[in-house]
Amino acid sequence: MKFLVRNDLHNADRPPLGRTESYMDDLLAKQEETFDIAHRTGCRFIVDTGDWFHKFRGVVNINRLLARLLELYDRRPCDIYATGGNHDFSYSGAESVFTMPFGVLVRAGVINWLDEARVIDGALFVPRNWEPYIDNLPHIFKLRPEELALRPKNARTIMVAHASILPPGEDRPYPHHKADKLPTEMLNVLHVGHIHEDLGIHQLPSGCWFA
Repeated sequence: MKFLVRNDLHNADRPPLGRTESYMDDLLAKQEETFDIAHRTGCRFIVDTGDWFHKFRGVVNINRLLARLLELYDRRPCDIYATGGNHDFSYSGAESVFTMPFGVLVRAGVINWLDEARVIDGALFVPRNWEPYIDNLPHIFKLRPEELALRPKNARTIMVAHASILPPGEDRPYPHHKADKLPTEMLNVLHVGHIHEDLGIHQLPSGCWFA
């Protein structure tokens, strides 16, 4: 099984503070480049860990951005599976999905929203979409009985999460999770979005790989 993981695309119609005026064009070009990489390396699908969109400030022509995204993603080389991040939902969490731009892409069928666990290419993918206070709720990373019941025999279990999760040796002055303290015994891989730094790939005491 081979798939490409992307984190925190932060698509926006106008550049966030400190970014160049070509932000939208540059970001769309980067996403097209990921299509080329996925095609060239034979990836079966792409997985996104949340924050497809950037929080908008002021009046924004969201329709222009969505039109560009829909045009681009019509050319996707494979299926795309995505969790939602804090920039993709309102403060009510995942229940707001279809009132947000992220939900437009889901409704259009260009991305598959990982709103619940599912088997993809023989592996069990378990999502943890952003929700209010997720960084104060370590218990939500424990696999639920209904999720475990879906796992094929001897299949890998891969969690895709949007939360502040840090590897051993890293710390932050805000609420977060330590990867080696989470219940990862039933996981093979934990793919994480939300923090915009390269924190590397680490094998945890449980044997799970954190990326």
